[in-house]
Amino acid sequence: MPGHQPTEDDRLTSIKRELACRGFRLSFKDQQLEQQYRKQRVSRGRRYNNLAAFGTIVMFDLFILGEIPICPEVLDLSFLFRFGIATPACLLFLLLDGRKLLGVWSEAALATLLYLPTLFGCLETFAVHHVEALPDFQALPLMQLSILTCGLSVRRAIYSVALACLTYITVTFCRDLIPPAAVPSLVLTDLVIGFTVLTFSSRLDYRQRQVFLFELQSEIVRNMLAVQNATLSKLTRIDALTGVSNRRCFDDTIEDLWAPEQRERDQPVTLILFDIDHFKQFNDTLGHRAGDECLKTLAQTVALCLGEDADKLARYGGEEFAIVLPATHAEAGRAVAERVRLAVQERAIPHPGNAPSGVVTVSLGVASVLPASQQAASMIERADRCLYRAKRAGRNTVVADGPWAAPTLLHRLPQTLLVHPH
Repeated sequence: MPGHQPTEDDRLTSIKRELACRGFRLSFKDQQLEQQYRKQRVSRGRRYNNLAAFGTIVMFDLFILGEIPICPEVLDLSFLFRFGIATPACLLFLLLDGRKLLGVWSEAALATLLYLPTLFGCLETFAVHHVEALPDFQALPLMQLSILTCGLSVRRAIYSVALACLTYITVTFCRDLIPPAAVPSLVLTDLVIGFTVLTFSSRLDYRQRQVFLFELQSEIVRNMLAVQNATLSKLTRIDALTGVSNRRCFDDTIEDLWAPEQRERDQPVTLILFDIDHFKQFNDTLGHRAGDECLKTLAQTVALCLGEDADKLARYGGEEFAIVLPATHAEAGRAVAERVRLAVQERAIPHPGNAPSGVVTVSLGVASVLPASQQAASMIERADRCLYRAKRAGRNTVVADGPWAAPTLLHRLPQTLLVHPH
């Protein structure tokens, strides 16, 4: 399907299929894998390919030292080929590939560059006039061995070696200066070297493709495991019934807030503890299944009420919940608690056992401390005491404790006096 993005399972299946293929091959059947492999080859082999190309051209240039005493008649032409064409072409390749301008054409350019010494060397043989000037020509097949150091793909190696062999053999047969007795030896030598280069290139390419597939397979599996571990880690921190954070997540949050690097910050932490009023009567009257639905609805209501702070809500245990508000002052914490109380009351979940309202309500205790001066246990104990006082004060109430004056019952205050937490 056009535009279809394969899943991780699809990619693993494709990799396994490619790994099952044995023997010679020019490319993967999966074109996406082939494109990824070629891109990796160009990226990883850029430095070594550049060094191999430069070394090949330097060796070819050094052949001019043998021509000075033997065939001075071709020095001008040889100098032009070597320093006017081959060397500038090599430097241009290094410049463009170094700047990554060639991209996927890098290998094609390198294969062409590796063919140039054979082409120029063969052309030079038409300018010499005596057989003593042919040693350089006899050594030309050895230049094909530099393809091995470049690690070209099989397709590019075939291209470069085939051109070099065809050019060399054609000149061998066409040049009258070459003794007929030497022709079979020269041709056979070139063919053997070309066959050796292609054999090693195919084996090297096969090994590199296998390594690529195994590395990619391992990477995909690691990524899949990382996602699964993250999901499992998240699930272990989520309450299965209500979908909010569980007690373990709450404990981890408190531990993080009281870490040494956090305790040095002069920022208060506010804790809100609340539970459902007369929840035992709710279960006794309507049943435990209805009680579970009540807990889920309550958690969703409070999470919507908290908005961006919904992740700070946790089920503390049973019908009891907690809200941890880092870097939140006491007044803002009281306002959040009152907003939660009103939201639950307005949700109007039927509760026959909660007279006189007949709907689910919550009682809330609020405590605020500075981690630098007090322990987390002290904050939890104070919030729990405030929750107990809210129960004794008639329920559906907020009781707060903090560095202000006497605790207050916020639901009895005018709404205009409530402070919005943001």
